[in-house]
Amino acid sequence: MTEEIVNRQQASFYESFRSAREEELFRIRRRDGWLKLQLFAQGAIWALSKGISIGNLQSGTSSSEALGVAGLIACILTLLFYVEDSLVRHLSCFIQDLASEAEDLNLFKVFDSSERINHYIRETLIWRFFGQLFTFFVLPLWLTFDRFRHRGLGGWVKTEAIADIIFYALIFGLLLTNFIKRYRSAPSLNEKKGPGVLLLYLLRSRK
Repeated sequence: MTEEIVNRQQASFYESFRSAREEELFRIRRRDGWLKLQLFAQGAIWALSKGISIGNLQSGTSSSEALGVAGLIACILTLLFYVEDSLVRHLSCFIQDLASEAEDLNLFKVFDSSERINHYIRETLIWRFFGQLFTFFVLPLWLTFDRFRHRGLGGWVKTEAIADIIFYALIFGLLLTNFIKRYRSAPSLNEKKGPGVLLLYLLRSRK
């Protein structure tokens, strides 16, 4: 009877772990899809602004017509990326908790509950942040600067500039918030929390 209960418990853990892992991998593919779409969208905007046609998309007479949506599209895709990555983060934490509990019961041990996962996060988290910052912030910002470079400072241009400032402030805020939450989700990294979390991480990663 005891053996049957243990087998049932093992089966329950395995099924919970399997379903959570499958959902996590599915969400990771969706999250990475938004990043790839951002790269494609900004590349298409740049091409259209230079008079290059892409498939059925024909370039307009003014480059500012294409460059004008760089910030808006980046903001929308950053929001979608943030939502998807938040779900991935929660699923990762759930799998970590599940794996730790299974390890305590001597059922199985997986990468998610090992110290190696924290070494991986320490080594790669900052570079992931910089990659996301370049894709969602720097690249469209460069296109936006290119748009305003040869334009005057009329009333409508100022309104567009204010809108772009709001877009990029939101993008940077979402990416930084996502980085801090990722940092705090790693058990061995979250001893200290506060506004200096990025500086602490950079100093610690240089050791």
